[in-house]
Amino acid sequence: FERLNCSSRAEDAALCTATLDADCQSDGTCGYSIRYLDNSSSVGYLVRDTFFFDRAIADTTLAFGCETTAENDILTSKTDGLVGFGHGVYTFHAQLAKAGAINGNTFGICGEGFDSTLGLMTLGKFDFGDSLPPLGQTPLLRKGLWVTDTDLAARTHHWKLGDDIITSSSSVDTVLDSGTVFTYVPSAMYDDFKQRLETAVNAAGLQRVGGRGSYSVDPDEDICFGGTWALNAQTLSKWFPTLTIVYQPNVTLNLQPENYVYRHRTDRHAFCLGIFDGQKDDANWAGSDWILLGQLTLRDTFVEFDIDNYQVNMAATNCAALRKKYT
Repeated sequence: FERLNCSSRAEDAALCTATLDADCQSDGTCGYSIRYLDNSSSVGYLVRDTFFFDRAIADTTLAFGCETTAENDILTSKTDGLVGFGHGVYTFHAQLAKAGAINGNTFGICGEGFDSTLGLMTLGKFDFGDSLPPLGQTPLLRKGLWVTDTDLAARTHHWKLGDDIITSSSSVDTVLDSGTVFTYVPSAMYDDFKQRLETAVNAAGLQRVGGRGSYSVDPDEDICFGGTWALNAQTLSKWFPTLTIVYQPNVTLNLQPENYVYRHRTDRHAFCLGIFDGQKDDANWAGSDWILLGQLTLRDTFVEFDIDNYQVNMAATNCAALRKKYT
């Protein structure tokens, strides 16, 4: 284990310069400071150490971030190490691919559903055989109308709630960000989604209830529904419509209500909308029509980022079943 030293090692200086949001400091360390799309942030310095993968792949020496300060408006956590996944040449998976430890500059994520903090990650191409539905393909945007060339983003064709297409959801750049808890959409899209959802759940017999969600973004704006003891995580689909997200050109994800609602903080028989208006009171979103798709909406979806071919491969699946079978 060692810190990168820009002063004494030219290779460290080159690595630091090529790493996004990192710079060589006056004391020779390679410091980084990064702010994410959900306004959380991390500050620290880059180090190098050997990773041991229990024979799954070859042990490899890699550079990664050692966090000293973090900010997050929703959750508080302490992080010992921070590795990057994305487009960069020194991302975790890119370093593994360059070292020959994995069979391509590719990684996949599959986060489990309600009441689970677990998930599955793949490094390189992994063959799940018949355990995974056929993957649809959509281009990984090199640069979109609003997203940058550092974002992991695709472009939607449209969203549907039940049988209704959501207004302003067509051809929208979408950042796929498992590090963000909730999902944020443009104002027009949010207003239509909220209205159609309320109409659907009211017709099914639910009503608006007060209170807050378990991880509230804005308590004054939480939209929660309940009104029956029969409503719980296992019966959500009886009252809430399905969400269909279609990506250009041929990815169709039929998602369950757990992909857009989350638990009420105090009422075990109520659930709150986990999709928010990204343009409301946020200068970073002003005039920007793009979607930040967080982990809530990525639940039980295998998402594979093929950086070599600039492609995203996706399928709705049972992530818990995959994890139990392959880990």
